[in-house]
Amino acid sequence: MTATALRLASLAALLAAQQLAQAAALDLGAIRPCGAAANASTASLTAYVNVLSAPLGGHPRQEPPASPPLPQLKFGARVQVICRLGERVQVAASGDGAQLGWLRWRLLRRDAPVLAAVLREYDTLPVRNTRQRLDAARRAVALAPLDLGARARLVQALAASGDKPAADAARARLEEMRSMAVVRLPGEPQALLVKDGELVRPLAQVLEGRLAPLLPTPEAAAAFADPGRVYYRYGGGQSGKVMLAGARELACSDGAIAAQAAEGAPENAILANTPPSRAASATPRAVTPAERSSLAAMAKQVMARVRLPPHYILQMVGRDGPQLRRQFVALPVPGNTRPLLYAAYALDYVLEGRSGTVALTILAEPNDSGAYLAVFKDVDQGDSAAGGAFRKFVVNADLDGDGREELVLAAQGHGGMRHEVLARGRGRGRWTIALATPPGC
Repeated sequence: MTATALRLASLAALLAAQQLAQAAALDLGAIRPCGAAANASTASLTAYVNVLSAPLGGHPRQEPPASPPLPQLKFGARVQVICRLGERVQVAASGDGAQLGWLRWRLLRRDAPVLAAVLREYDTLPVRNTRQRLDAARRAVALAPLDLGARARLVQALAASGDKPAADAARARLEEMRSMAVVRLPGEPQALLVKDGELVRPLAQVLEGRLAPLLPTPEAAAAFADPGRVYYRYGGGQSGKVMLAGARELACSDGAIAAQAAEGAPENAILANTPPSRAASATPRAVTPAERSSLAAMAKQVMARVRLPPHYILQMVGRDGPQLRRQFVALPVPGNTRPLLYAAYALDYVLEGRSGTVALTILAEPNDSGAYLAVFKDVDQGDSAAGGAFRKFVVNADLDGDGREELVLAAQGHGGMRHEVLARGRGRGRWTIALATPPGC
């Protein structure tokens, strides 16, 4: 291609990009001025961040807040535009961690960005426009962090920009994603994360065969949540691998990670950056009516010592109700025809003009004669930091490699939600809470 043809192609690509940007631009006249009454034509409207990163700011005519700092909104983030003041608009960031802040209106677009359009923008830009191509590649990865095509373009753009270390790191991540390779980073502990539905959070580390708290620094937490990172997945009778989609802003926790599961992955699991020593685990099942009756009898005995009217106790172990949460799980035991039985109850009540929550957790194990004995029982009436915590069973797995399974629970109370590890004592001893994460989501 001649130099003239190259210049023409470059000009055509730039014009096309400008036309796309103009077509997607916000109409400033459609945004009501701050302080003016809203009407049908100037009601709040939905917009999307149109740059790689847009920092939320404070009020343009006031001192910036000392703390906490407002978040950075990523490319494609959805916001609700409330009003305008000069060149800035007040927005409410969408999602779990919704916050009010101010942005320059030119950083927004009226329609949601589409990956195919961003990739087409990258492909049509001339090769010599390294800065624009790198920005487009980064926006494509921000929009779809697990898309291999977007990742490949980022590697290409970084190499063309001359940033060899960044290009090598991006190439390594692309190869990990293609091969689903699990990589433990230098200096990283033997880490365990818990996948509880869509939420993934650091759970524990294994030190010399024992569980210890895992409290990562912000930098380490970001590495755990790096989009495209692959982990071993096991627990609950399943095993395999899972790829993360990256961190997610949540109002109740800064340690939350959104997970993109591999095909067929279960909802709940343990994630590890090293191969599990024993990936096999029991598959939980529903309790039978007879097993549920055994649990109810144990629950009545425990609750008889709680200062609550009898009708509340009967409601707790009897029929379902709107103020009652319950969960029952049976966990098969190798070499035993009778499983472990797990039960969690939580009842919201009003007594003498005061409202509260009483929560009961029971783990029962069959003895040599086949009768069930409670090996863990806990009653919480809201006098702890978590306040009447309902302990939901999440997953069972051998976390420390000692050949015995632990149970991971999600304790939801007034003080927030924490994950706990319920472990058996030495021999056939009673079970205890061996570890708990800080309260969060």
